[in-house]
Amino acid sequence: MTAADAGWGVSTVPTARGRVGVRLRPAADHGVVTPLVAILHQSPLSGWTHEPVLDHLGHRGPVAVLDTPGYGLSDPLDPATDDLAVYAATLWDAIEIVRAGRPVVLVGQHTGGHLAMIMAAAHSGVVAAVVFHGVSLYTDDERAERAARYAPDIENAGDGTHLATIWARLAHLYPDVDIALRNRAVCDYLVARPGYASAYRAVFATPVAPMLEAFRTTGIPSAVLIGSADLIATRQDRVARELGSRVVRLPGLTDFAPWEAPADFAAALDELVDELLTQGSGPGGPHEH
Repeated sequence: MTAADAGWGVSTVPTARGRVGVRLRPAADHGVVTPLVAILHQSPLSGWTHEPVLDHLGHRGPVAVLDTPGYGLSDPLDPATDDLAVYAATLWDAIEIVRAGRPVVLVGQHTGGHLAMIMAAAHSGVVAAVVFHGVSLYTDDERAERAARYAPDIENAGDGTHLATIWARLAHLYPDVDIALRNRAVCDYLVARPGYASAYRAVFATPVAPMLEAFRTTGIPSAVLIGSADLIATRQDRVARELGSRVVRLPGLTDFAPWEAPADFAAALDELVDELLTQGSGPGGPHEH
């Protein structure tokens, strides 16, 4: 049986701060302790964005895609907070449940990349490697500009015009993305609690330099996997400079690369996970994977 034949399911797991939505593909390693690959999505979407990875990844350990608190099937944080570390801690509590003692490889896209850095620094004895599916290392000025302009509130309107506002935003950001994917993204905007911009605000409120330094000092190996047409593809050279991460660009693919070319994305991720686990001297490296 191949790893992809294991199938996967959707559930929620309880944490002290609420339930976290998880798409989980069980291990196919028959007792060999290979790492859990834990995938963290971009804001303001949810774990469906990486469902094709569950169908195509060759990694024989378990694979989990987690919904950020307040998105998808995950409960919102109560009380609400702009502290990104609280988001990270909640997700880590869910990872602790599903990893069952295994080391962890974190895969984080955009907001998920920031969360992965925070988790890795806090749990360096467990995290074996990090793959950034794109991450923005904002300067303080960039954070301030983004906080002021990037994610304005969208209030529900009785006449439904808020739906047109969401659609216009998605059409502007992703003019070439399949309409079916944009439809799913609209649903994420609508169900996000307390609002679609909550995790964005937490990212923009978090200084990057100390987060980056805390991650760098762990020595955990990292790489970048991103579509060349991803909204933040041009920002990955900064990641390479700061962390020495190898950057793999998938030609012509957008933020939705796992859906646009699922086999190619999964093959590239498999290669990077193998490479990083071989490099790493910490938990999970090297293993059969």
